Amino acid sequence: VIPVYNNENEICETVAPFLKLKDSVFELIFINDGSTDNTELVLQKIKTENPQIAIRIYNQENHGVSAARNKGIELSQGKYIYFCDADDLVDDSLLEKIYEKSASECDIIFWKHNISRSSGLQKLSYEEIEMDSDGTIVEKECLFSYIMNDKFRLCMGTYAVRKDLLIQNKISFTQGCRYGEDLEFIFKIIMNADRIKYIPLELYTYIRRDGSAMA
Repeated sequence: VIPVYNNENEICETVAPFLKLKDSVFELIFINDGSTDNTELVLQKIKTENPQIAIRIYNQENHGVSAARNKGIELSQGKYIYFCDADDLVDDSLLEKIYEKSASECDIIFWKHNISRSSGLQKLSYEEIEMDSDGTIVEKECLFSYIMNDKFRLCMGTYAVRKDLLIQNKISFTQGCRYGEDLEFIFKIIMNADRIKYIPLELYTYIRRDGSAMA
């Protein structure tokens, strides 16, 4: 699920790794949140040029990123949902690794990320976390504590979640929340999860752009 708002210049690079997969086991859902540039045309071009992938484009008036992600949850038909921001970068192997981990019926899958700033790439540090042999986190309370104390960094593009977990627990993004809606959502899914898996690899790059909401 990718919310898009005036991202005509970034979206093609963001989705490029997804489009390389020939045997598609995923759907790509774009929520065009009232873009005023050529984003819709770019999305239609991506869909036309990649018939091997199930691509859906949903156009709505601008309601904000939380509303867009909630619409993506509603429209999704997959077993797991991955939320990606439209101007960040993903590793070529990300979806393959998510697919491998999802075979074990876990609730959430996490991985590492870096931050790209105008001054260069920032490598983040991660506290060691106890896992069993297949990568399942032993104590989710420890993970929660690490996140709260900034010892384990997460952002929107660093996890996939089982859709049934969201539906059964009525979990969604809080609309109208200007900042931190992603972290609030992460807290909610962790506290309702039974099995959490961790991939100790840097598979996502968060682009911190000058003039963004976070900046």
